[in-house]
Parts: sequence; C-alpha cells; structure tokens
Amino acid sequence: MDHSTTTTDDCRRPAPKNELLLEKEWLDSALQNPEEFQFFYDKYSDRIGRFIRVRTGDAELSRDLTALTFTKALSHLHEFQWQGFTLGSWLFRIATNEIRKYYASESRLSTVAGDGTQNMAADPKNGQLDKLILTEGHNFIFQCLHNLPEQDQDIFILHYWEGQKTREVAATLDISENTVKTRLTRGRERLRSMMECPDSPAQAGPDPDLRFAQWANPETE
Repeated sequence: MDHSTTTTDDCRRPAPKNELLLEKEWLDSALQNPEEFQFFYDKYSDRIGRFIRVRTGDAELSRDLTALTFTKALSHLHEFQWQGFTLGSWLFRIATNEIRKYYASESRLSTVAGDGTQNMAADPKNGQLDKLILTEGHNFIFQCLHNLPEQDQDIFILHYWEGQKTREVAATLDISENTVKTRLTRGRERLRSMMECPDSPAQAGPDPDLRFAQWANPETE
C-alpha cells in the first residue's frame, strides 16, 4: 500500500478524492495501531503549530497547545467523521478549542506577544494575509487582527493565512458557511477602520484600500 504523503501546499485546499482515500487508509491503520498516527502528525503539525502561534503570538504556548491538540486527537480518533475534507480540518477545530480553553482557564484575553510573531518565518505559499504581513510588518497587522472577536480571528487566520475556502472554514469551526462569509465581510471593514485610524500616526503605513485590494471577496467563493 502506497503511503506517500502530499505536500503542505497541496493539503491546504478541500481534499481531492485520492487524498481522502489515502487518509482513510491511514486512519484505519491508526485506529488499529496508534503509532500509525505519526502520519497525521508529520503532515499537519507544522500547520497546526503555525496557526496556534499566529492566534496566540506565543511560541512556547504554541508548542504546548500543538502537542495537546495531537494528544487529544489521538485519544478521540474514533470520534472523527468524514465531511469531505481531510483530517486536518478536525485538527484545526481541536486547536481552536484548546486555545479558548487555555485563555478561559487563565482568565486572559488573546493578545500578541512581540517575541512570538516578529521573528516568525511566514510561508509565502500561504494565503493573502501572509503576503500582507510580509509586505507591511508583523506587529501592526497582528495587533489589528487580535482586536477582532476570537471567532473572527480564527476565521481570518484559517481563510487568509491557511488558505481554506469558506466551506472548509465552516466545517472546521462547526458554523454555517453564511456565518463565515458574513464575519469575513464585517471583519474586513473593522480591520480597514483600524488601519485607517491607528492609535499612533507612526503606524499608519500605506492606504488601507491598497492593503485590502488583494484580499478575495468571500461572497464570490
């Protein structure tokens, strides 16, 4: 049986049938032998870790929550149900839940730690948010992003950073696709307002319309 993996870039979009079939084979193997779950860790750990790091701005916390995400996934592997997407969507859902549990237990708000994001190497193969951050610097964009409600942060990072289509974001977060599209549209307007009127004039940068010119309209997807 051929267990060759796909590239990180390939697994960002809704999965082709052959990829789903491959993952189903590995899932069956992992249910019989937990060591086979290594396939999913190798395939998704970098993406999950990056998502948590973008979401929290904390490199050490992202490592801890990534490990916890995969531990939870392995222990609940029998509960996973296919919805036309790879197991990665389920892993992102577990990660978002663990992030929220962490901040709830610590009675904290999600904030951006300078050391957590400034030195993070963004992958230029990712979505449009990534390109925006690369061209305009980390801090200002992250601060604006983290001023959005928590669920909106998840939606924006999954859609613009991870490149998930709105249908997959909806499946990942267990919400309707219309909710995803509405929150993306409203979130874009909130981000535009924050970028037009930053707290410090020194942070202003280019015309906000130029920032959003390259961002896809979710209503067209």
